[in-house]
Amino acid sequence: MKVNCLSCGFKEDLGDAYDDYEGQVKCFTCGSLLEIKTDQGTIKAVQLVKSKHRSLKQETEESLVSGG
Repeated sequence: MKVNCLSCGFKEDLGDAYDDYEGQVKCFTCGSLLEIKTDQGTIKAVQLVKSKHRSLKQETEESLVSGG
């Protein structure tokens, strides 16, 4: 089974062990946490729990606050 990371877009191959699963998985590429729910090999829900990536908006705001 494959699921796309909502943070970096990497396509995770979770294998058959996650065909009936509800819980968190960590992206192997960026380290973000995804909450997933699968049933009989079909993805039912994917939600980003915690992203390791900062958005361009966050970087801009931090730069303005620090004066850089």
